[in-house]
Amino acid sequence: MIDKRRLKFVRSILGGNVAFKTCGELYRLQIKGGKDARSGCSLSISEVEKLVSSGILVLKDDKCFASDAAAAWLKRELSDGAGFGEQHRQIERSKEGLCLNLRESALRILATKTRGKPAFLLPHHLEAANRIHMLLM
Repeated sequence: MIDKRRLKFVRSILGGNVAFKTCGELYRLQIKGGKDARSGCSLSISEVEKLVSSGILVLKDDKCFASDAAAAWLKRELSDGAGFGEQHRQIERSKEGLCLNLRESALRILATKTRGKPAFLLPHHLEAANRIHMLLM
């Protein structure tokens, strides 16, 4: 089950924001520029410590920061089922509605613009390749 408070806290802290330990048993988010976040953006010390032990957050003094692994963890948590695979997908949707995973497809290089040059494959080429791919699966 997804804990929405944890997800909201990690998502909020990802933008370079910092959470500070309060007098109570909480870490409260502070937005860049010194403004306190809305009251819903806090997490208990025990929850923060769990995320720190998992490598998602980093503690320094009474400050809490997002680690390098936080964005990938959040993407996995928000995905449906195939979290680790979803983390590495880069889905590109064409005007015609064709979906192409640019990180996985062998057609990636031919289907994208490079150095100002237009893509080698036209949309109908990609559609045909996608149909063949679906037939083979």
